[in-house]
Amino acid sequence: MVNQLIAAARRQYWRFLTWAIRLPRWIMTIAPRTLIVWPAIVRRRSGLSTAYVRGLPAPIWLRNGTSDVAVFREVWIELEHDFGRLGQPRYIIDAGANIGLSSLLFLRRYPGCRIVAVEPDADNVAIARKNLEQYPSATLLESAVWSNERPLVVKRGAFRDGDYW
Repeated sequence: MVNQLIAAARRQYWRFLTWAIRLPRWIMTIAPRTLIVWPAIVRRRSGLSTAYVRGLPAPIWLRNGTSDVAVFREVWIELEHDFGRLGQPRYIIDAGANIGLSSLLFLRRYPGCRIVAVEPDADNVAIARKNLEQYPSATLLESAVWSNERPLVVKRGAFRDGDYW
């Protein structure tokens, strides 16, 4: 019963977040598990919104009208990439980094580690570069990880709903 109430509350937060992303100014407080996130989408310009998360020194950039808000929800609200404590890793490879949101989560959780973020999609890399530029311990590679060496092509629309996953 308690889990159902928590799930219902998170769904309501997501509905509000989806609605609020359209507003020019809003503030919302979310407290999932032990991580407290205070995002504030403060302005939209040229198709971009900025979100601020407590504990990060720079804003997170999100593209309006793409899957970026859904990815933000997965990473920062639902904590899908929170694997618990891994000790103190020296290196983390974020293969398929998208716009760098999980890399930011890892940088916040393990401040002494080096992140290598790998993303093949040029549009995602442009936003990931904006998101990770304030972090000298993060390296962004416009490339892909595959089982063998060969040319790869990014096909838009071939995965899930065809958005920027």
